[in-house]
Amino acid sequence: MATLEADKNVVQGLVKLCQEIHQSAAVMTKKYREEMSRHNYVTPTSYLELLNIFSKIFGKKKDELVFAKKRTKTGLDKLLSTEKDVAKLRVELDEMLPLLDQAVQETNETMAKIAEDTSSTEEIKTKVATEEEEVLKKVKETRAIASEASERLAEAMPALEAALQSLEVLSKNDINEVRALQRPPQGVKLTLEAVCILKQVEPLRVAVANKPGKKEDDYWEPGRGLLADAGKFLQSLKDFDKENIPEIVIQKLQKHIDSPDFDPLKIEKTSKACKSLCMWSRAMYAFYMINKEVAPRKEALANAEAELAVVKEVLATKKRELKKLEEGLRTLQVKYEDVVRKKTEYETKVDECNQRIVRAERVSYYRRYS
Repeated sequence: MATLEADKNVVQGLVKLCQEIHQSAAVMTKKYREEMSRHNYVTPTSYLELLNIFSKIFGKKKDELVFAKKRTKTGLDKLLSTEKDVAKLRVELDEMLPLLDQAVQETNETMAKIAEDTSSTEEIKTKVATEEEEVLKKVKETRAIASEASERLAEAMPALEAALQSLEVLSKNDINEVRALQRPPQGVKLTLEAVCILKQVEPLRVAVANKPGKKEDDYWEPGRGLLADAGKFLQSLKDFDKENIPEIVIQKLQKHIDSPDFDPLKIEKTSKACKSLCMWSRAMYAFYMINKEVAPRKEALANAEAELAVVKEVLATKKRELKKLEEGLRTLQVKYEDVVRKKTEYETKVDECNQRIVRAERVSYYRRYS
């Protein structure tokens, strides 16, 4: 019975059991023969076969019992492990649900902010487009005014340039010759008078010949004073502020302009220098008249440029605001994509966790009741 791997008490009990079985079989055999008149033999070989059969059955049942015990232990371990897994999954689920709620809230808030900023951006885009049209319109108007003024002023430039060129060829000797005249011709006097009027040199009051008690303006001596420094005089003509000639000066000069004797070609016959001075005087007059005509256009141009500057500044401000909103919108879009990704990730994890809990609970149920 060593193969049974049983202790001494169990073996003794099995011996007694087998003895009783063998002896009871012998008794039953005898009774069977008396009642049925048929023989059945119980021999030592039968006893050995009984022991062999019992040993095999005992070993088989013992193996079945050990296997069942191991299976039960494995099931209990799995059940315990499953319950721990369920508890752990529920903890994870409890941790993820608030994160999911937060992700959903952030998603909704970001979507609302994007919608709001998109509306603001579109509104500013519309304003920017409108103001850009206004700027283009102002630019067009300003260019038209500037072009018209430039074209009109250009009409005076040939005479002005010719006068300045004629001054360039004059020498100090040419000016000194005029100053040296004691009895200047009428054309020379007219020319020097015109120059004195333009440079606002006050005349002398002298008596009129053959008209006792009457006096007239005399520009000759003051004019000769202007010619004292020929170089300085010529430079003063070149640097003359033609943009700001007083109207009273032009009024005084008008009679010279209207005089047929105040003609560069006629004056050239008496003085080369005075011809250039005459041309210069007439050029200043012509420039004044055209500049006066153009003055409203210049004012309109200045106003238009000022308005344009304001509109451009407003447009620049709107563009900066628009750029800031667009950058913010792009940042929000990136944030939205991130929170949507997190939301999807948490939803997937929650779903997986729920499925694992269901599977674990099923395993626990089957282990418990099967």
